[in-house]
Amino acid sequence: MALNFDISRGVTKSVNMTSTVVAGDPVLVGLLVGVALTNAALADDGLYYSTVAFEGVLSNVGVANGLVSGAVNQGAGIYTTTAAGAANIGVKAALTTTVGTNKLFGYTQNTRASVTGNLEIKVVN
Repeated sequence: MALNFDISRGVTKSVNMTSTVVAGDPVLVGLLVGVALTNAALADDGLYYSTVAFEGVLSNVGVANGLVSGAVNQGAGIYTTTAAGAANIGVKAALTTTVGTNKLFGYTQNTRASVTGNLEIKVVN
């Protein structure tokens, strides 16, 4: 058994974040994608931090979360159009179904028949 690998670490982590991130936001931290579990809070060092889950499923994703594409099939790729923050500070990630040069955020686990439905997205790093 590898003694230098801890499978339980890295699932969630408190990371430096922009002050506008709130719990439930999809986020981009450098090249990592995840979901903010807490609102960004000011720490003693003068920086903002949020606990982020780098694994799991983001649910109830719809127009309110910025994913405005119409019908989306299960297993479809979801991408972020957001550029990484300066010095890899975490930022809220805008989501799209457009591949282009966008960073993969995850894959849908259900089908959405119209723009009014919601999706569940499996976060992929």
